[in-house]
Amino acid sequence: MIREGVISALLACGHDVVDLGVASTPVIQHAIGRRDAVGGISIGASHNSAAWNALKFLGPADVSIDRRSK
Repeated sequence: MIREGVISALLACGHDVVDLGVASTPVIQHAIGRRDAVGGISIGASHNSAAWNALKFLGPADVSIDRRSK
């Protein structure tokens, strides 16, 4: 359900979306570079408690983007 929401929101904003399916964060980072993409989103389920499940926003050059980045 989260996947469909993320994809729908990106498409509604006019972005191109490539769905890699089930993939690790390093694979997504590699795909960003190979496709010369501006970024990616990893929908993660942690082996820790549910509070650690989240969207991980990734930029080019293997950089994680968070709200504290300026």
